[in-house]
Amino acid sequence: MAVISKVEIKKRMELPVENPRSLVITPLLDVDSAFSADSVDVRLGSHFLLPEVPPLPFLAMDSESAKPAHVRVHVPWGKYVVVPAHQTVLGATLEFIKIPVDFSAQILTKSSIAWSVQ
Repeated sequence: MAVISKVEIKKRMELPVENPRSLVITPLLDVDSAFSADSVDVRLGSHFLLPEVPPLPFLAMDSESAKPAHVRVHVPWGKYVVVPAHQTVLGATLEFIKIPVDFSAQILTKSSIAWSVQ
């Protein structure tokens, strides 16, 4: 598997959306600073899935345990969410992304605020 260059990413973004080889990332507000040599920076949106706290120490397959193990949270702009220690939170990107059929992608965190204590 090869890493796709900035040039190839931009070429794919110029293809019509109907083309299975096209890449769509929208809205991409600051095109000049969004691209790195082999990646595109996207922004964190305001919708999150937080784990149910406290989690059950077991998994039972009954009707009582059928409730979701997470809580949907909308954080308005300018507000913040506190992430419980040692928890994983899923967050949606602000951008809509259509991945071409011959690509795979991953989203990596990039934060000057995030840190962990060992």
